[in-house]
Parts: sequence; C-alpha cells; structure tokens
Amino acid sequence: MPHSIRDEIGALARDPHTVFLHWRVAADAPDRTDVRWFLRARDVADGTVREVDVDPRAGNYYMSVEPGRTYEFELAVQGREGVRVICRTGRVRIPPDRPAPARGVGAFAPRFGDALRPAPDRQVPGLDYESTALFLGSSGPKPPEEPQTRQPPGRRHA
Repeated sequence: MPHSIRDEIGALARDPHTVFLHWRVAADAPDRTDVRWFLRARDVADGTVREVDVDPRAGNYYMSVEPGRTYEFELAVQGREGVRVICRTGRVRIPPDRPAPARGVGAFAPRFGDALRPAPDRQVPGLDYESTALFLGSSGPKPPEEPQTRQPPGRRHA
C-alpha cells in the first residue's frame, strides 16, 4: 500500500533563540504561484503573532523565537479567498537561555559501587563485586600490577 502524503508540519527547538520548522504538502495543495505562503508563530501566553513568507517547496525554515516561551506554528496560504491554514503544530516549549535551576541536580553524591551490586534475585555472571568495586568509578587504590619479565633478545641466524 503506497504511503499517502498529507499536509503536515513539525517543529524542533534548535536552541533558545531558533526553532527548526519542516513540512510537507500534498500534491493537491493550492497552486504555489498565485498565493502567498507563510509561516505563522503564535505565542501562546500573550497571543502575539509573527509571520514569515516562505517557499513551500523548500520544506523547512529556521525561525527566530523568544527563549522560554511556548508557541504554536502554522503553515498557511493567503489568496483571493483569504487565509487558509494548511497545517499546524502542537504547542512547542522553547528552552530558556540560562542554565536550569540546581533543584534536583547534585542532591546526592553518586555511589559508583552500588551500581555494581547485583539485585538479590539476579546474579551477574563473572562479576566479583568485592575485588572490582574498589577500582571502578573510584579514586581508591589501584590493582596490583603483574611483574613483567624481560625476554632476552633472540639470536638471529643468517
């Protein structure tokens, strides 16, 4: 069964100031030459709208946005009959342009040895916790190195 192309648009926040919009439009979309194609960004909180003209054949566009806001994006056409929305995204939350609050981060120090301890009902084949825990994820003592024996250089026969 062939895949039917339908009008759709997607949005992905690239960074706090830019969103990547990509779309595909079915073959029965309005003629691309006698109408104005544009992307519309609507800020959900205050209702402000921003429009940018696009070429529908491009299929994608990088749009500037405000950090920390939530938007809905639309691909629309404007012709003699007025404006018709072709497709729209759901709500897209743009990340803030500052680090996240420290809440939850660093609340406890990681205990690397705990990850090695198998659950009571599961045994990990080949894992010897007592001899391994000191050396993984720790700055504790290093395992003893095996002495290396030097082999005398071999004789070459000509």
